[in-house]
Amino acid sequence: MGFTDRWWWNLAQCLTASAPETFPDLSGALERACASGATPFEVIAGAPVARYGARVTLQHASRETLARAFALDAHPWGTPRWIGIRASPGRPLRVKPYHLVDRLDARFDLPADWPDDLYPLMASLDGGAVEIYLRKKHACGFRAFATRCFAPLAVAPPAMEPTPRPLDDAFGVSLRREDGRITAVSVYANWRALPRDRDVERIWSASLEPQDRAAYDLALAGVRSLGFLPSGNWHAMLAWTADAAGEHHRAVSLSAPPLAMPDPARPHDEASESN
Repeated sequence: MGFTDRWWWNLAQCLTASAPETFPDLSGALERACASGATPFEVIAGAPVARYGARVTLQHASRETLARAFALDAHPWGTPRWIGIRASPGRPLRVKPYHLVDRLDARFDLPADWPDDLYPLMASLDGGAVEIYLRKKHACGFRAFATRCFAPLAVAPPAMEPTPRPLDDAFGVSLRREDGRITAVSVYANWRALPRDRDVERIWSASLEPQDRAAYDLALAGVRSLGFLPSGNWHAMLAWTADAAGEHHRAVSLSAPPLAMPDPARPHDEASESN
């Protein structure tokens, strides 16, 4: 059995070090994914780690095979493109489907005062919650963008470091609604708008609480242990989230190196998930 057949073990160990009781759930789900031929393309390292837990998003050359492996082949929106695995202490394992979308329809209701150059990328029906992920076409200041996106929650943006630079098609936003009510908004900047990867690592980690820094370091070690990443951009996307309670949290999408079945439709250049 080669390393690519056992990638799930080491990754699960790294991601559950802060909550070892979640290892059986996460490793079991990742082993099932591996057996189906799926591979990871991202790991989400969020702060506070107690809120985020362990998060891995999976891809497969066959959407149908991946959906069947996690009993999502009868999803009301059709076959998902990607599947997120979420393991947190004291909660059941979550399996979250993501669907490609190329137009807005009746499922999605955007705030009227959001930027008018947003275009949809993907969406998720997560239990009773509906999420839509969009990208901004034209460059602008990131703080101004975040301020406008967070306005429906009457929340100001937090400190956001490193500061993303203005660039076309490099910023994104997601909206989560539950029972029609906005419960969370996240803003994103992908790697093209960020400093060099090693500088992102230094700046991002500097303000983390000790337990969050430890979880981030282990998540980064876990994805790096999977192999060589040709681009060298381990930090694919940074995200800052505000929720309806006025609380802020943040996360980084870490790129997983291609394993046995690299997927040409990687959504790191689209949007990623932090809610």
